[in-house]
Amino acid sequence: MRTSWEKLIQYFGTSYGQDISNELTNKQELILPKPDHSDDVKAHHSTREAMVRTGQRILQIARRVQIAPLTAAVDAGDAKAPMKLAILQNEIEQGVFELSQEIPIILSDSEKTQNSSNWRAYRERLTSLVKYRGQAFVLIQGQCTQMLQDQMKQDSSWSTVSISYKPIQLYRLIKKTILSQTEDQYPFTTVYDQEYRFYSFRQETLPNPQWYERFNTNIDVGAAIGVTRKHKVLLEYVAKKIHNMEFNSLGVDNKKTNHLANRKIKQIFKAFLEIYQYYLHCRFPIDTIHADNEFGPLKQKIGQTIPGGPRVNLASANEHVPAIDRRIRVVKERVWVLCHSVPFTRIPKILTIHIVFVAVKILNFFKSRGGSSIFSPWSIMLG
Repeated sequence: MRTSWEKLIQYFGTSYGQDISNELTNKQELILPKPDHSDDVKAHHSTREAMVRTGQRILQIARRVQIAPLTAAVDAGDAKAPMKLAILQNEIEQGVFELSQEIPIILSDSEKTQNSSNWRAYRERLTSLVKYRGQAFVLIQGQCTQMLQDQMKQDSSWSTVSISYKPIQLYRLIKKTILSQTEDQYPFTTVYDQEYRFYSFRQETLPNPQWYERFNTNIDVGAAIGVTRKHKVLLEYVAKKIHNMEFNSLGVDNKKTNHLANRKIKQIFKAFLEIYQYYLHCRFPIDTIHADNEFGPLKQKIGQTIPGGPRVNLASANEHVPAIDRRIRVVKERVWVLCHSVPFTRIPKILTIHIVFVAVKILNFFKSRGGSSIFSPWSIMLG
């Protein structure tokens, strides 16, 4: 599609001028700037406007000064005074109206000719652009297969697009229709096509900005149909086929540990928050926390800090959570094995901490009971 689009741009740029070519290149409707007066004309008009406004204000001041004598003459019984006062008040209102109106620009004969020529050129340019938009619309539509045209006509926006005869709107509809077609493909075929296009893309003679734009387009197109480096579309397909469940509904059984400098609630909450954000980043939000009573203060802290956060389920007094105890025992066994495998008689504290991290990490590399029978916890979390 990109190659065909570039050829269309070259054709219209050569045959019909720069305006339609720029519109198709930028994929945005071109708005032509209306003609404006030159800087000299604007400066002359600004000087004249200041002079006219000053004269209008002076006249208004003089008229208002005459109100008091005429009012006194009316009170004294002067027969002509009421008419004079009415005329004066009418002139004052007329002056207020004139002050609110724009002062027209006065042009010389040569400036009038130039301005008229600019507007004629603008109207011709606008007329040509509208004409070439229609021709580009028809040409682009003619390049579409009959199947693609039939699918576009099923879209709710087709009636608006077909009446507008604007090629940019047609381009967006074509792109939307093509992307939606991939939903009907076999997921592995979709991933293969996108990955092949991504990894076989080369810069070659393209300039850096154009290469960067095309590279990002490949990424965006893949992301739009669910193809990323994690291949979420494949995970969803296999999870549905084997387990008849959505991928996010599968048990993860992922092990995650953190180091506590001390057992104060502030330090415990900080460690929990890091793990909570890790799972949230991997799109597996934690909804329930099982813990013994030592972590009771954590329940209130979570409620205050994370509105709508996970629910804390505490064990009964003097009891522990069996699943957690078993998991701790498994981790300890792996840590003992790793400790015996190193050629040291004494292991410093910092090394012990990282041995625990490594043991937990290795456990996540292998499938576990209660989780997926296909994917390891590490694959599920990180792809």
